[in-house]
Amino acid sequence: MKKMFCVLTCFCATMTTVWATSSTHVKGVVKDGDANVISKATVCLNSDTTKKISTDEKGEFLIETHSSINTNQLLTSQFERTITLSMKNNLLGFYSNTPIQTGTISLFSVNGRRHFAHSFISLQKGLHTFSTPKLPAGCYLLMITIENSVLKEKIFFNENLHLLHTISSDNKNMFHTRKTASVATVDTILVVKTGFKPEKYPIVTYNQTGLVIIMDRTTSPSISVKDLPVIKEMPDPMTMKDGTKVTTEEQWRLRRREMIRILEDFEYGHMPPPPGNVKTKVKTATKRITVGGKPADYKMLHLTFGPGDKCGFDLGMFTPVSSGTNTRYPVLISVDFSASQSSIGASSAAFSRGYAVVTIPYNQLGADAKNWKSTAFFPSYPEYDWRDISAWAWGVSRAVDYLVTDSLIDKDKIMITGTSRCGQAVLLAGAFDERIALSAPVAGGMAFRFSGKEMGNGLGQGITEIVDQNTYWFGPLLEKFRNQTPRLPCDQHWLPSLTAPRLFMMCNSLKDEYGRAYAAVQTYLGAKPVYEFLKFEENIGVNFRSGGHGMNSEDWSALLDFADQKLLKKTGTRKFNIIPPESQTP
Repeated sequence: MKKMFCVLTCFCATMTTVWATSSTHVKGVVKDGDANVISKATVCLNSDTTKKISTDEKGEFLIETHSSINTNQLLTSQFERTITLSMKNNLLGFYSNTPIQTGTISLFSVNGRRHFAHSFISLQKGLHTFSTPKLPAGCYLLMITIENSVLKEKIFFNENLHLLHTISSDNKNMFHTRKTASVATVDTILVVKTGFKPEKYPIVTYNQTGLVIIMDRTTSPSISVKDLPVIKEMPDPMTMKDGTKVTTEEQWRLRRREMIRILEDFEYGHMPPPPGNVKTKVKTATKRITVGGKPADYKMLHLTFGPGDKCGFDLGMFTPVSSGTNTRYPVLISVDFSASQSSIGASSAAFSRGYAVVTIPYNQLGADAKNWKSTAFFPSYPEYDWRDISAWAWGVSRAVDYLVTDSLIDKDKIMITGTSRCGQAVLLAGAFDERIALSAPVAGGMAFRFSGKEMGNGLGQGITEIVDQNTYWFGPLLEKFRNQTPRLPCDQHWLPSLTAPRLFMMCNSLKDEYGRAYAAVQTYLGAKPVYEFLKFEENIGVNFRSGGHGMNSEDWSALLDFADQKLLKKTGTRKFNIIPPESQTP
């Protein structure tokens, strides 16, 4: 809440009741990502979830209400009273041009919970300030009681506090309210339908038509791979599904969501929305240790979230020791095998450069085994067809849910890394979660169209090798593309494309038996046009080293140099756009 909202001017002659009506007329249609209409979806406003309607056979809905608001006049005297309200930095300003004998200001959420109340006696005329709690965005009811009269107004927090459903009258002897703030977003439409992810659609006015709300599936569609077109080249991230070329940032935002939908449908399966209820408890109390010769504070937390708080995992947290106040650290999330004190391992290279380090045991996010479906998050979300890599990526985002609230962490400088299969999870998490500032997969993300026996001269793993060995890594449809790779409508370069314009760094080796170096080059080159279009071509980098699969000190040096230069804006001369000669990348 930075600033707020309205001036209340009161004119009264006698104690009477003012009736005013507020109307809602919001009309639209609900569709899926393929433009098919969705009937029998439940629709309501966030401000009044009790009034639910269903979309008709054409997918259309109309939210229409006419409600009366009853408020008593505030004064019985024959003079004018002006009340001005303002808010900045959680301070509510209340100005009255006349003394007030008794009064109360209260804020309620739409479910009736009271978030703030302040009563006053013998309030002198002038400006008075009251501290309020920090409120999340949403609709609230403001109730002002002065002497024996009550004013009720619906308001909305979204950075600024806006006044809605204004009570007014043309009779100047009655109560008037004048708005002084423009309304950016007034409410949210909630749409629910079995088989689709819940959708939240912000609206800017209560009188609006022509809305098109898109819902994403929770399971992949039924398809026949042989009916899909053959796309020998890398599918263009800058061309919409209907063939339209992306030429504006608004088109790119639409294309970005379209690409996410295709990746979930065909490659990864569908992840649930953020649970919104991440909680933490201390599992191992903070203790002072030494990391790379430097003092560090280590603790292990356990996060819980999801339906009934039944989901969760451990998180190891290593923070530098500083005597300064208000110090916030950039943080590296390492997707690894443990959250114990020893889990920092090679990540100590990041700690030595001043980064906090968080470790996540990936097997707690979904077992890397054939019994995956009965482990971790999967039992809590049976309607979603996701598998391991999606669950690992989703778990990384739940760690981010916590880290953006931690007072020691710079929430604008969150970096993630992981190797091999964990690198695949990092690739996906960074693409879908826009709070992650830098994604750095190692030995993961090589283009399918240049990998494996089918497409890569037997070098690296292609779709066929992956699904034959680990069917539970990717989504249920990917295995249908066994020996049919050119019919896949997407490829791995879409992940760094979706990360743009945020920072992205690939580290690969020249003789990786699981990841062909040439296929990694094609992932990098395939994503560059998006970074160039968004005018952030320096935000994507690549580094190749000699040797085989895995992550070593050279990889750490490359990704941390990239992070220092790009994320922390430190000086440096290292280049991150060097592609080895073709003779080294067969």
